[in-house]
Amino acid sequence: MSVFYHTKYSNSEINRLLEIGSRHVIKPINKAEIDSIASNGKIANDFASNFDTAMQKLIENRSKIYLFENLDQSDIALIVKNARLLTYGAHETLFGGGDRGKEIFFILSGGADIFVTLNGGRNEKIAQIGGGTLVGETAFINHKPRESTCVSTSADTSAISFEINEEAMGEAAAPFLRLYINITNALAKKIDAAILSA
Repeated sequence: MSVFYHTKYSNSEINRLLEIGSRHVIKPINKAEIDSIASNGKIANDFASNFDTAMQKLIENRSKIYLFENLDQSDIALIVKNARLLTYGAHETLFGGGDRGKEIFFILSGGADIFVTLNGGRNEKIAQIGGGTLVGETAFINHKPRESTCVSTSADTSAISFEINEEAMGEAAAPFLRLYINITNALAKKIDAAILSA
């Protein structure tokens, strides 16, 4: 019998949440802890509740997220997976340069600094971001290790991390086509801005 039999989420979805990392609002756990308290179902409910809250906040904020431009709620529900609501203290790392990962972060509140490591190992701040900002999407786009590090700047930084559900592309191509058009348009704007500032 499955530990998570009473939720609408599959074991693989919940196990993927466990694999992503230890930056959960709820206490990070391991497989042995799951097995030891399987009878009460609290873990599954906590993960399901966190996922539902994160998805709701993504949908509420979709007008601020360029990836979701011209996508409706059902499209977003199809293309997003592993949504998690996270909280950070000051100077905590959301993601680090060299990390492999496909998580994209939407900053809800607080802020973060973006750093790159230059030749010689010196870190240089290249951006400061606040609430309503998307960050980390390049790792999804190019499938390479991250080139920058993102560090929270305030004790009350909250973010939603999520991944794009590429496995669902066969179910409905139109939302993914729109997603990739949105990415292309945003990258073109970033290139134009970089050219103008050079």
